[in-house]
Amino acid sequence: MARTTHEIELTRKERAELEALASNGNTAQKVAKRARIVLLTADGLSVNAIMRAAQASKTSVWNWPKRFIEAGIDGLRKDKTKKPGKAPLPDAVKAKVVEMAVTSRPENATHWSLRLLAKANGISARSVERILAEHGLKPHLTRTFKVSRDPDCGFRRRCATSWGST
Repeated sequence: MARTTHEIELTRKERAELEALASNGNTAQKVAKRARIVLLTADGLSVNAIMRAAQASKTSVWNWPKRFIEAGIDGLRKDKTKKPGKAPLPDAVKAKVVEMAVTSRPENATHWSLRLLAKANGISARSVERILAEHGLKPHLTRTFKVSRDPDCGFRRRCATSWGST
């Protein structure tokens, strides 16, 4: 026998609501497809038959009935919230990177590279690249990058001067 998804028993009210969602032209297409998948699952069709009828992937045919069981019709209307991406770097880390680039030199090197700054601060080279771009620091484009000797400099952009830049 063909494999079916979850066993769903729909009440008359739920079936009427799902059929209204599936047939209403003003319903978002993704919600209408989800409603069709649940209706076909309740009718006892196999996974492959639902996939063909709803033009949906196998994972959708498996997941949406499960979501309907957990959250009801409202679960079909809303997408699950996703975890946010990585948290942005704290301002203290950004300030430290810029201050290191502007006021100091690494051991055994003439100037900081992206990778050296990244390793010294425990962040990625791409993060260092973004931080330097935010502050307009471009030591890689100049012939010589002059480190500021002003103790009050901090990480202000004007303290970083370069010779031979355009």
